[in-house]
Order: sequence, then structure tokens, then C-alpha cells
Amino acid sequence: MKSNQLNISEFESDSDIRQLVDAARHGDASAQFELGVRYASGNGVRKSNGKAVKWYRKAAENVHAEAQHLLGLCYSLGMGVTKNPVAAVKWWRKSAEQGYAPAQYDVGTSYARGYVVPQNYGEAAKWLRKAAKQGLDMAQLELARCYRMGFGVSKDDRKAVKWYRKAADQGQMIAQLAMGIAYKNGFGVPKDLEKAFHWFFKAAEQGYRKAQFEVGGSYYEGRGVEKNDAEAFEWWRKAAEQGLADAQFNVGGMLEHGVGVQSNPQDAKRWYHKAAEQGHAQAQHALAMIYEYGTDKDLTEAVRWFHLAAEQGVAEAQACLGLCFLRGDGVKKNMNAALYWYQKASDQGYAVAQLNLGMFYDNGLGVPEDRRMAVKWFYEAAKQGLVYAQFMLAECYRSGSGVTQNLNVAAKWYRKAAEQGCASAIKALKALGETE
Repeated sequence: MKSNQLNISEFESDSDIRQLVDAARHGDASAQFELGVRYASGNGVRKSNGKAVKWYRKAAENVHAEAQHLLGLCYSLGMGVTKNPVAAVKWWRKSAEQGYAPAQYDVGTSYARGYVVPQNYGEAAKWLRKAAKQGLDMAQLELARCYRMGFGVSKDDRKAVKWYRKAADQGQMIAQLAMGIAYKNGFGVPKDLEKAFHWFFKAAEQGYRKAQFEVGGSYYEGRGVEKNDAEAFEWWRKAAEQGLADAQFNVGGMLEHGVGVQSNPQDAKRWYHKAAEQGHAQAQHALAMIYEYGTDKDLTEAVRWFHLAAEQGVAEAQACLGLCFLRGDGVKKNMNAALYWYQKASDQGYAVAQLNLGMFYDNGLGVPEDRRMAVKWFYEAAKQGLVYAQFMLAECYRSGSGVTQNLNVAAKWYRKAAEQGCASAIKALKALGETE
């Protein structure tokens, strides 16, 4: 049997420490727990996670709930003892059954994640509720999520908001963000943009980047607060500096266009790059545009970033990539590839791509000439207001190319194009005997 004797030289000479040691040695659970805490922190003794576990265990075996919880945490993290998730949950449960809220939270999240125990949302909600009722903010947050998603309980947005509010009132920043989203979107509470801003701001002041992003958006859109582009930029910059890709993209956009801040193309490019490297599709497209048309042109880099954005479904990037393949900008000319990407963008309703695809079919470029398909794509682009598509569609109706000739319909589309200042349409209307 190992000796229960302590080496008193490990401790400071303070009499309180000596009394603590004596009480722990004689089986006082509270003293054993405190001695474990001191070893864990190095407070009055030489720090030792192994000895901390030793005294936590003694206190835990003496049914000290907080010691049982910390012993479970040591097993969970492998701190001072070999990592053992099964032992972790065992000690958390012992502590939870004594009503210790942090342990109830850990048991609840273990069931929610399927950590050691089989995943069981009903059990998760049960234990989280016990901890939440004792005021543990993290348990209140997780219980709110259960009600929001219908995990282990009936979905109930009002109850979700109730528990989010309890956690938010304690300063829990994730819950504060959730309250802002609830008021912004009107789930569980009536929509109220001023209250949404109030909660977003509370979380943002704590440095929560997602809340900072929402505050920036509120200022930019004048949502629940007076519109202020400079404030929007500052809050988005705070979030961007913490690595939030959406914020980095927005900061890049404001710097590129001089909104809320002096225009700075180089800084814009730097922020776009940060977001693009995180896989932000719109930032990848914006960065590609800078490489394509900016002062530091690099067509190869433009194609690389267009391609990454196009693969993520950005229609404008797909059309730009199609144009690169068509022209041979930064990549070898490839009509099939151009057609492929124009088709992708067109299928998403991007008008410029639809016009170009119509021109391909109209002229037999890379595809068999097909005037009916040309008319189809001209129409899709024209109804979105693209002026040259309106003119081309009118030309088809005037000549009967790919469609039954109809001068009235031709005049209608010429007129739409003319209203946008298309000189060719104005001339065509005059030839039909109409004025613009």
C-alpha cells in the first residue's frame, strides 16, 4: 500500500497550508479537493497535474461533487492521467447525480455528441435542463439550441428564446448573438431591428466576431440604427482582423470602392486575398477581377481565382472564365471550355452569359448553328433588361430568324432597347415607321 504521508517541504511555511495538508491527510474531502486545486495551479505548492489528480481522486471517492467533475475533466483531457473518456463520463455522471451543474452540462453534451455514450438527444436535453435551471449559462445556451432545432424536445422557438435570453442576460455572448438573430428574423419574438442591434452590439463589445459582423451589417444597411458606412467599415474590420472571411470580403469591397473609408486598391486586394484563401467564393471572384483588370495585371492568376470561384457556383466567375477560354486570356484558347462555363452561368440565370451563349448558337461558334436556341437565350437575357439581348431578340423577330416573324413583337423589344439608349434600336424603330 502506498503511503498517505506528505512531504511537508513541498509546501510554503504558511500555517494555513499546513492545516490544509493535515486535514487532507486525515480524510477531509474539501481539504483534499482544495489541495488538488493547489497542485493543479501551483498555488502554495510545486505545480503537479499528477498530484492534483491524486487528491481529486481521494476527494471524489469521498463523494465530493466538484472533485468528481474535475477528475472527469482530467480523464477527458489526459491531464495528469492517461486519457480515458469512459472514466471521464463515469465521474461526470457521479457528480451530476449529486446535482453539480457543470457536471450535468458535461453529461448532457456527452449524450448530444455521442461521446462514449450512445447519442441520445432526449437524455441530453434532460441533463442540460437540470443544469440550466441552476443558472449555468452554457447549459441554458445548449438547451435553447435543443428547442430551436427540436433535438430531444418538441421544436419551440419561444422556449428557445426564453433560454437564450437567460444566458444572454448573464453576458453569454453566443446567446446574445442568438437573441439578435431572433429579433432580426422574428423567430420566437416579434421582429424588432432595434432590439436586434442592441443584442448584436452587446456581443460585439465582448469581441465576438460574428456579432461584430452583424453590427457592421446593421450600420451598413441602417438596420435598427442610423446608416453609417464609416461605422460599418470599423466593425467589419474588427471581425476581419479575427479572420472572419465574410467580413474580410466586405472590408475589401469598401476599400476597393471607397465606401466608408478612403479608397485603397492595394489594401482591398490584401483583404480579398485573405478571404479568398479561406475559400470565400465571392472574394475569389473579386480577386480574379483585380488580377484581370487592375493595375498589377496577372491573367494567369486571374484564371486561377476565376476557376476556384466558378467551381463554387459563382455565375459571374463562370462567365468570366468562359470569356478567358474564348479569348485565350491567361489560358490556352478552348472553345469547348468556354461553351461549358457560359452554359453553367446561363443555367443560373446570368444575363451576360445567356447573351453570349445566344451569340454562339446564332453564329455556330463551337456548336452547330441553331437559331431557335439563340432566340431562347436572347429572350432569357432580354427579359432581365440586358440591352443588347433586347436588340438581338428584336432582330430575330424582325427577320424571322429562329422564330416566326412578328414585327409587332420586334418593335416591342426594339423599344425596350431604345429606352436604354441603344442607337441601333432607335434606328430600327424608325425603319419600322416608329419613333422612339
